[in-house]
Amino acid sequence: MSTVGSPAQVATVHLSVRGCHRKPAFLDDRDRACLHALATGLSRRQAVAVHAYLLMDDRIHLLASAADPGAVVRLLRHLLACHDLAWRRRHGRPAPAWLRQARANRVDSIRQLFVLHRFLERLPVASGLAQAPVNYRWSSARASLGCRHDPLLTAHPAFLALAATPAQRALAWSAWLGREEGGRPRRLGSCLLRERALGQPGFALLLARWRTDAKAGTVAPAIRVAVGRAAPARARTAPPSRT
Repeated sequence: MSTVGSPAQVATVHLSVRGCHRKPAFLDDRDRACLHALATGLSRRQAVAVHAYLLMDDRIHLLASAADPGAVVRLLRHLLACHDLAWRRRHGRPAPAWLRQARANRVDSIRQLFVLHRFLERLPVASGLAQAPVNYRWSSARASLGCRHDPLLTAHPAFLALAATPAQRALAWSAWLGREEGGRPRRLGSCLLRERALGQPGFALLLARWRTDAKAGTVAPAIRVAVGRAAPARARTAPPSRT
C-alpha cells in the first residue's frame, strides 16, 4: 500500500455504480480478479489513488483521490469499458449492463473519509456475505487490517496518521470497524443507502460536465455522473383497451 500527497492538494470522492436491474456483474472470482487487476493498472496510469473499494455481485464502490475530481469519474468509466471487453473475450458475449450513471459523493472531512471507508468494508457483513469484514475477499478490508498487501490501494495521509507503525494502524482500524454506529456516522450510512449525496454544494459544480440528469449546482437527492453505455430498457406492456 503506497501513500498519497497532502489532502489539500487532492479531492477525495466516493463513487458507486450497480448493475442494471441489479443483475450480477460477476460470474465468479476470476471475473472479480480481472476487474481488480484492471483497476490497479488504470488507477496508476490516470494518477488516481484508491483508498478503499468493494466489489459485490451487482455493484462497485470506490473511495479515491485525485488532483482533479473528474479523474476518478474517468477511471470508473474506463474500468467499466475494459471490464466489458474482458468479459466478451472470456464469455463470448456482452457483459451485463451497468447503470449508465454512477453516484458520486465528495468527502469534505476526515470523519467522512473514515465513515465512508468503514461503510464499504462493513457492507458485506451487513449484506450477509461474510461474518466479519476480514472474511470478505473482494474489498479493501484485509489490506486495511494488515492481513495482505493490495497493489490497488494507496494509503490516505489520514489513515497513516492513525498510528506510527502498520501493526498499530491495523489495531486502531480493527477497533473502528468493530465500533457501534451512532449519531453522525449512522446518518452518513443512511445517506449512502438512500443514494443521497454527501459534500458541499460546490461539488456539484465540479462534476457538472459529467452529469446528465440534473441541473448543475444541485446536490440533493444525488449527484449522478455518466460512466457507461445505456442499459436496455424494460419492456412495457400496453394498457388494455377499453371496449
